[in-house]
Amino acid sequence: MLAGFLPESAGGLSRHHKPGGRRSILRCVQSTPVVLPRRPKECLAAVGGFVAVGTGLSLVYSFTGLGMPCPFRMLTGWSCPFCGGTRMGSALLHGDLVAAWHFNAVLLVFGVLLAVRTVGWIIEWLRHPGRGNRWLPQAVSQYWWVFAGVIAVAWVFVRNLI
Repeated sequence: MLAGFLPESAGGLSRHHKPGGRRSILRCVQSTPVVLPRRPKECLAAVGGFVAVGTGLSLVYSFTGLGMPCPFRMLTGWSCPFCGGTRMGSALLHGDLVAAWHFNAVLLVFGVLLAVRTVGWIIEWLRHPGRGNRWLPQAVSQYWWVFAGVIAVAWVFVRNLI
C-alpha cells in the first residue's frame, strides 16, 4: 500500500507507469477517488445478502426477543443510525408500519429507497446484462454515499438531542 507513495527506486510508481500493470491499483491511492462501476448483478447480490441478514436478525428478535447490542450505544450512550433496525424489521414482519416508523424512521425511508434502486438494478440487468448501463445518472450513483453519510450523522444528532 505504501508503494504508491515511495520513490521509484524503493518500489514506488514511475511517472511513466502504464495502466494495467501490476501496480495500477496503487495508482488510484494517490490520485483522486475513482468509483468503479458495479454491475447490476453484483448489486442485486449485495442487496439480497443485506435483506437476508436483516430478515434473519428480525426473525430471531421476533421469536426470542434477543437483538444485537450496539457498540456505538455502549460506548457513547447515544443511538446510532442503525439502532432500532432489528425492532423495525420485526415490526415490518408483523405488518406494523407505525411501530416500524417509530423504531427508526430514517432506516425505513432508506429501505424504501433501496427497494426503488433495486428495481432499477433489475431493469438494468434485464436490458443489458453485461454492459452495466446505468438507470440513474453517474453523478447520483457516484455521490449517494456522501449524501447518505450526511443524513446518517444528522440523524444521530436529531434523534439523540431533540
